[in-house]
Amino acid sequence: MLTVSAAEDWENPAKFAEGRLPHRATAYPYPTAAEALKGDFKASTWYESLNGKWKFNYSAKPSERPKDFYLTGYDVSSWGDINVPGNWEMQGYGTPIYVNVGFGFLNRNPPFTTHDDNPVGSYKRTFDIPASWDGRKVFLHFGGSTSGMYVWVNGKKVGYVQSTKNPAEFDITPYIHQGKNDIACEVYRWTDGTYLEDQDFWRLSGL
Repeated sequence: MLTVSAAEDWENPAKFAEGRLPHRATAYPYPTAAEALKGDFKASTWYESLNGKWKFNYSAKPSERPKDFYLTGYDVSSWGDINVPGNWEMQGYGTPIYVNVGFGFLNRNPPFTTHDDNPVGSYKRTFDIPASWDGRKVFLHFGGSTSGMYVWVNGKKVGYVQSTKNPAEFDITPYIHQGKNDIACEVYRWTDGTYLEDQDFWRLSGL
């Protein structure tokens, strides 16, 4: 029997998600059946893409990450910009690692990761909730993240997910309001789940 005492979610093999909705088939909302039949989800008035430029801060290890950046009003004007979707190693932050057999870090001690070389990416941006969405449920969809990710909306914690490159959705209805809203994400390059990825591929991180 494995017993682990871990202070961090990303080193806890018993925790892979918090607040994440169950996985489902891909579907998009449309205001009319005629629009649904066209299948152009990007044209739907009930869809908003968050792809594009986000403010971004790169930290070489967890202890150096900005702790309260998710709070509303936190100044990120000095941060750089990063493209989402995209890997931060391909945009000037950190180093892409190719490993055939093994992992991208040393000091292996499952389920714990190295705390001296575990880069953390802090992401933040604003988005609009139009008045026409009033009374409707609003879901936040991520096409993928690597490897562990926390999510906040308007300074409130929405959840956590640890599932490399898999989609994740959160119900953010209780956290939003009409007009401008803040979203913040904190992404860890290595988690205890990394020990399951002893495969032949490039180790790249981000959203």
